[in-house]
Amino acid sequence: MGKMPIQFYLSSQQRAEMERAWYRFRMSQVSQAQNKPAHIILTVPRTGSNLLIWCLNRLPKTFFFYEPLNESVKGLVSPSLTGEPCLEELARLSQIPRCPISGFKIMFSQLANRKISVGQVAEKFPHAKYIVLFRRDLLMTYISLQLANQTGQWLLFRRHQREKARIEFRPDDYLYFCQRVMQFYREILEQSSITQSALFVEYETFSQNRVPFFKETLCPFLGVEFKDCWVGLERQATYHCPSEAVSNPEAIRPHLQSAERYLDWIPTSLSPNKTVPKETFEPGGKPPLQNLRRWNTEVLRPPVLSPES
Repeated sequence: MGKMPIQFYLSSQQRAEMERAWYRFRMSQVSQAQNKPAHIILTVPRTGSNLLIWCLNRLPKTFFFYEPLNESVKGLVSPSLTGEPCLEELARLSQIPRCPISGFKIMFSQLANRKISVGQVAEKFPHAKYIVLFRRDLLMTYISLQLANQTGQWLLFRRHQREKARIEFRPDDYLYFCQRVMQFYREILEQSSITQSALFVEYETFSQNRVPFFKETLCPFLGVEFKDCWVGLERQATYHCPSEAVSNPEAIRPHLQSAERYLDWIPTSLSPNKTVPKETFEPGGKPPLQNLRRWNTEVLRPPVLSPES
């Protein structure tokens, strides 16, 4: 029998402290920028981004920072930096790893806290490659986020006890969350410099077909050799219906079939991880420009929701 991998647990705070120590050491060695393109993951919480980076960092010649803008765990970029100075620090950060493929993850709320728009990111990193990670089911995303906030289990490693909890579902808060998430992805899709150099990754597909996705889609996109790895993270959702995870199921029932639940208006043609007719794409795997213009004018108009609706 082969050797079993050593299992360990690092809290978000411990991981951030290790990253900061390594960051300070590497910054002292960098004399000038290597001028390599950045690789940026744009996402929202509870979309499998930790699992994605866990696997990415086990590929050859690849390294991604988890959340350099995370203020709650004192991320690598100082909380006092906002706007252009913050983007400058991210640009420097992307040059630190010596491996040719390096990048970082940015959450939508972190951009808002740092007073940075998606357009500013696109302008600062015109030659970057983007991985846009999304979860179609916003109701499941919201519930997972509230459970993580309540239990503190943002990561769940194998052989660790899963906290059993239920949340109180608050419809107004949920609708506001949907508004913010939809606006974030709409801003991404309105940036042609991002959409033409991005891989749109659907959580539902990635989490259920990790190996084929990496081997057939993600590794060719990054230009690295595929290498399977041991995954030490457990999938946290153990419920089949969202009402099972709340203490007031009567409050969630009206939203189980509502229009705001799914991100179906994100074009599947921009998701190479799904089966798409070949004629949909130009040579090189990029959507035709006329389709991008059509998406900007016709498709990118999700319903405007208000807490009162």
